[in-house]
Amino acid sequence: MVYQYEIERKEISQVTVDKLLKWLSEHNIKFLKTDHKIIIQHDDYFFLYRLDKVISAIKAGFRFEDAIKIITEDWEYLVIDVKKAAEKKSNHLLRMLSRVIGEKGKAKSMLEELTKAKIVIDDRFVHILDYY
Repeated sequence: MVYQYEIERKEISQVTVDKLLKWLSEHNIKFLKTDHKIIIQHDDYFFLYRLDKVISAIKAGFRFEDAIKIITEDWEYLVIDVKKAAEKKSNHLLRMLSRVIGEKGKAKSMLEELTKAKIVIDDRFVHILDYY
């Protein structure tokens, strides 16, 4: 059985699309490129599941070279919804994110250095990419 995974081209940058298509070609993975989508075909559902995580990590702000390690080096992508942990008060969310980031980004940098993880923080989520 052949499974398909579709990526909207507008969801990721053209540079990243080019890197992805090159990587797929180098690994003999079948894909169809249209003006608006990339359709990837593979007989291994788990591969497409991991590819979905790669695309999600890229959308979160990770570089392609780091995100593709989810497939090539058995890395894992984790998303923490800080808003759920912050109860219902918006100042709790800001306080929690501020503690992860630290003054001038020092806490985040220290976490990345100690764990060798890649971390991206946005207005609600903490995205972590690391070796599993």
